[in-house]
Amino acid sequence: MEIKAPDGTAVYRGNGKETTDFTVNIRESGVYTIVVEARHAKGIIHVQLEEATT
Repeated sequence: MEIKAPDGTAVYRGNGKETTDFTVNIRESGVYTIVVEARHAKGIIHVQLEEATT
């Protein structure tokens, strides 16, 4: 799984084997791309946006 910033740089990259639940802190607004590759896999991916509190 990879999360890409609007400029195409990766803000997260992982294989999902060691981590099942994590948070990515993104400080800039914009359109981010989530890329998932899986072979012979089962499961659910849940992405949740939490509004920043300042």
